[in-house]
Amino acid sequence: MLRYFLLLAILSNFAFSDELTVAVASNFVKPMRDLSNIYQVSTNQSITIVSGSSAKLMAQIKQGAPYDLFFSADQEKVSKLIEYGLADTASRQQYAKGRLVLWSAQCMSQSKATAEPSSYRRLVNNDFNHLAIANPILAPYGRASVESLKSLTLYSNLKSKLVYGENIAQTYQFVYSANSDLGLVALSQVIEYLSPSTSSSTLTEKNDSQKTQQCGWLVPEHLHSPIIQEVVVVKGKNENAAQKFLDFMVSDKIQQRLLQYGYESF
Repeated sequence: MLRYFLLLAILSNFAFSDELTVAVASNFVKPMRDLSNIYQVSTNQSITIVSGSSAKLMAQIKQGAPYDLFFSADQEKVSKLIEYGLADTASRQQYAKGRLVLWSAQCMSQSKATAEPSSYRRLVNNDFNHLAIANPILAPYGRASVESLKSLTLYSNLKSKLVYGENIAQTYQFVYSANSDLGLVALSQVIEYLSPSTSSSTLTEKNDSQKTQQCGWLVPEHLHSPIIQEVVVVKGKNENAAQKFLDFMVSDKIQQRLLQYGYESF
């Protein structure tokens, strides 16, 4: 706690003039808005957030978009920016680890959730019309979704029922609007529907009896490659200010706060 406030106190001594433009993977928009607001109040640093799929944001940076920081949903896009000579290798850091959840619109209403068959049971019994996942070509959460379905030996049978969101935000909208019966989304997108007194452990990974009782299902990590999310400073005129904000985001205090948003710290 003391280190956190000391960090803010040090940062507040700097008079920031140039606005930071931060490119953020769509799954991380909510925590970024909340945490960047804390930083702006403490330091007077102005921050603009631009969100989208990691692939599109990377392509925009390659085409000259004036972003100062890139918070990717994976490691691959960060590696590519460094290979292109567009990002500072020394600044590269992991900032979060994402989790995948099988979810349905009914999970958002406790009364409906208790009356509906579990999402897991509907998935394995092929008892649904559409399953929304993020585009596996563009989105890391989409790749993890396909890997999980293949690990469960369900992909071949369910492939015709898949609907693809451009990114994980659009995938969540498919489920939220009930245009898709089920969806594989980020835990961070549905964490608000879990009990405040519990964490992601509310969604069971291992207990088979609870899989059929609970609405949502936290996809076990062994079913897919880990969703490691990395950040890097984009080369440009605001590298120093960008590095200070990055340091804030990976500080111990902020990492602990990420747990409440449905992410695992590193």
